[in-house]
Amino acid sequence: MARRYKILVIGGGGIFGIVPATMMNGLKNLDHPLYNYVDVMGGTSIGGILSLMYAQGYTPEFTVLCFKRMVEKVFRRGFFHPRRWSPLGAKYSSADLQAVLRPLLDKELHQLDCRVVVPVLDFLHRQVKVFDNMGDGDDDGMPGWTVGVATSSAPTYFDPFDCVGTAFIDGGLLENIPIVTTCTAVHDKMGVDFKDMDVLAIGTGRIRKKVRKDPGCYRSWTIGHWMHPLVDMLTEANEMASVFWAGQLGLGDFRYFDPVVLEEGWDMDNWKLVDEVERRTGEWRGDFNKVFWDWMTSDQTPAEAGKEVR
Repeated sequence: MARRYKILVIGGGGIFGIVPATMMNGLKNLDHPLYNYVDVMGGTSIGGILSLMYAQGYTPEFTVLCFKRMVEKVFRRGFFHPRRWSPLGAKYSSADLQAVLRPLLDKELHQLDCRVVVPVLDFLHRQVKVFDNMGDGDDDGMPGWTVGVATSSAPTYFDPFDCVGTAFIDGGLLENIPIVTTCTAVHDKMGVDFKDMDVLAIGTGRIRKKVRKDPGCYRSWTIGHWMHPLVDMLTEANEMASVFWAGQLGLGDFRYFDPVVLEEGWDMDNWKLVDEVERRTGEWRGDFNKVFWDWMTSDQTPAEAGKEVR
């Protein structure tokens, strides 16, 4: 029987990254660093940052503590902060994000203890860039913090990030939960068949939607009606597409865990919500613990691809 590869994928979502961070922190019987259990970690935006932190060897407990300090430092702004209230430029300072990530992700990609896949968009050249450390050497010398900043530079929140003479923006615009990107990278660069991949994807929560039973209620919507929910709708559609196409790859085992419910109007840069989201996530830690260890031991009994845990 061919070797099975365990692939962990973490979605993006700003401060809602506390969801997967809390899930991982609740794992029982985790006797070794996370990279000892996982062959490849993939992620975009905050999911990319978390993947890089785990691959660098940080424990789930320490990662949660760092996460809380990071989002408060990056997103906390006073009334007179010039970038916060100016109609020009990004909402937050990329310098703050860089200052936080430099000491945390100080290893170069080839020094990490686990293979990582972190996609970004090269906005200047209109192409996709996938950072990885899978042996071809292209990105080996890239510091982890630069990859973290690049994949987190969401338009309007941060300026595009220039680290190699181009403009990188948030990889979540390509695939917010980069299941397909990660699996195809493993297939192409490591030569692993899709059927030998066991994938666990973790989301960052889903918005509680108001139930509208009459489809005709949308017929009179104006541009103003559509603008408010549009970002959430595009993100959700992006994730739905990733889950759908993952089910078509013929993976040995595929599980998508995203049960935490968020409220409409909760912004992904509102750092004051972190404790409440962490509390809600804590209610699902037992379920996630079971899903994780079932996934870890699924080598002999592959589950049906496309299994969702909502």
